[in-house]
Amino acid sequence: MELQEFRKFAHDVKNHLTGATLQVQVLSMLMGDLHADRMAVVADELQKAGDMMVEFQQEIKERQMQEEAAKAAAEADDAEK
Repeated sequence: MELQEFRKFAHDVKNHLTGATLQVQVLSMLMGDLHADRMAVVADELQKAGDMMVEFQQEIKERQMQEEAAKAAAEADDAEK
């Protein structure tokens, strides 16, 4: 899988996690105190997963930039020869 595909995948997963987090927060408001603590834990875990996806996206972006820089450097070396 190309880095660009990984970035899109990570972006899509992050969007779904964000949607799930919002739905859990809405449910916790509708349910009142009945299971509020459990819902808060689920929302927190979803948020952590989303944060991990953001970090993953950043790593992919950095690696993509490194690959592009290495490719440009290799092309410059080839042009000098």
